[in-house]
Amino acid sequence: MKYLKFVFIKWIPLAVVVSLTAVLVFGAVQQAIRQLANSPQVQMAEDIADVYASGMAQDFSAQHRWDIVRTLTPFIMIFDAQGRPVAGSAS
Repeated sequence: MKYLKFVFIKWIPLAVVVSLTAVLVFGAVQQAIRQLANSPQVQMAEDIADVYASGMAQDFSAQHRWDIVRTLTPFIMIFDAQGRPVAGSAS
C-alpha cells in the first residue's frame, strides 16, 4: 500500500507535467507551421498590388491567363467595391 501511495505522490505529478509540456510543444509547432501556410497567398496579393500600383494592370491580365480546367496553378480575381469582378487571371 505504501508503494502505491509513493507512486501517486511522486510520479503522477511528474507524468502530468511531462504530458502538458509535450502538448504545449506540439501546439506551438503546429501553429508555427500553420502560419507559414499563409505565406504564398500573402505574396500573391502583394505582387498583384504592386502590379496595379505601377499601372500595368491591363498587361498583367492579358499575359497571365490560366485555364482552370487544365491546371492547378493559383489564379487571382479582383473585385470592385460592389463585388463585381474587374480583372482576373483565370479563363
